[in-house]
Amino acid sequence: MKIVYIDSQNVHKALENYHNWIIDWKKFFVYLKEKYKADKVKIFFWYVCKHKFFYQSLWKIWFEVCFKETLVLPNWEIKWNVDIDIAIIALIDFYEYSVSNAYLVTWDWDYNSLILFWIEKWVFWKVFVPWINNSSVLLKKVAKQNIIDLIPMKNKLQKNS
Repeated sequence: MKIVYIDSQNVHKALENYHNWIIDWKKFFVYLKEKYKADKVKIFFWYVCKHKFFYQSLWKIWFEVCFKETLVLPNWEIKWNVDIDIAIIALIDFYEYSVSNAYLVTWDWDYNSLILFWIEKWVFWKVFVPWINNSSVLLKKVAKQNIIDLIPMKNKLQKNS
């Protein structure tokens, strides 16, 4: 089984803040299914009620949408982090399914331990990063030549206005 794990906030913020474009999740889903023959694509979010219609649209595309409860700070800032959830679910998937290829979409070095586990188990395949030049040096060190930069795919993956 080929499974893709997406840290949605990580990717969204990187592309929007550094490159001023928004990824079209449906186009990305189709790309992953067609090019990499992904069996499952799991996308992780912190849950915010006002975005429920967006989440529903992802379910309709066939994403497996996974949520992390959010913490609202006293200043109304929302605190989130899905890294540990992705790592734990990836480990559960490894032991419950016959994972042949594991893919990750992030630019965060927090996943290095997970990637090293996948390498040891011979299932690590690729890491998709929003921008390789600004990705973690440690992530690049552990993933080596198995990194795919999303920036050259902007025309293919960008959300139309």
